[in-house]
Amino acid sequence: MPLPPPIAKKEPTIHPYHWLKDTSRSGKRKDIEVHLQAEEAYAQEQFAGISALADIIYKEALAKDLESDQGVPYYKGNYYYYRLYGKGDQYSLYCRRFESMYASEQVYFNPNLFTEYKTVIVKQVAVSPSGKLLAYVMDTAGDEKYAMYFKNLETGKLLFDLITGSSEEVVWGNDDSLYMSQDDLLA
Repeated sequence: MPLPPPIAKKEPTIHPYHWLKDTSRSGKRKDIEVHLQAEEAYAQEQFAGISALADIIYKEALAKDLESDQGVPYYKGNYYYYRLYGKGDQYSLYCRRFESMYASEQVYFNPNLFTEYKTVIVKQVAVSPSGKLLAYVMDTAGDEKYAMYFKNLETGKLLFDLITGSSEEVVWGNDDSLYMSQDDLLA
């Protein structure tokens, strides 16, 4: 007998399914975990008949994957910026070249290096107008609580300035000053 689809309870609030977002910071809530396990069991049952076909399609897609692919470059300041998609990488590399696409390539941000985290969600990567500083916003827990990190692009060194509870957006001023407001959810 097939499993019935799990029906999430609704709470009488503006967002009736808000209870599915665990904001407790204390770990996993049992009621959420039970519901998600029921959804997973239902999905597995629904797709059981096509799992062999899905494997074939996945393998075909991997076989056609290029060794690498490059995004369309754009010119800003004195640099051409683009993203490079490498085979086997989970995330694209952020690259730039000084004044010409024939200049040597600088990988200024590589999210694939953050292997110490189980989850890496990069929300924004932004180079300052002078091209000397990088700010990037990441969530390394999957809880939509972001931290903003900084890197000196001339030396390649991470700066020890870190803004926790930051918004998802980086806004640079023309003089490399940083404009930001606290995320409404964290205020």
